[in-house]
Amino acid sequence: MKKAIITILVGFLGLLGFNVVNNLGSATGIQSTVATSSFQVVTAGTAQRLFATSTLCSARIITTQAGAIKLTFSDFLGQRPTGINGHIQTASTTVEYDSKIYGCNAVWVYPYGTDTLTLTETR
Repeated sequence: MKKAIITILVGFLGLLGFNVVNNLGSATGIQSTVATSSFQVVTAGTAQRLFATSTLCSARIITTQAGAIKLTFSDFLGQRPTGINGHIQTASTTVEYDSKIYGCNAVWVYPYGTDTLTLTETR
């Protein structure tokens, strides 16, 4: 009976567009290597995608320069950061977002000013 209920629930969530794939990344404490590294110019007041959904990331590392940014860590129901919505990362900082905490879903940014971000994904 429990299996049937779980199967129905997973099917229902799939119909609603929930991502039932495990995007939690690799285990914490295991050696990882740099998979991608790039610079991205972001424009003030415009939500932009920094990372696509991945099933293999162990962390995403974001470095800001001149300004603070807001971040969201999911594409769920079109979730996007705004000036008042999202996780803040202050100016001139480098933060590692561990996949066991933040997952490996898409990462979106809302910059308060035009800036160049350094982006790194490890696997």
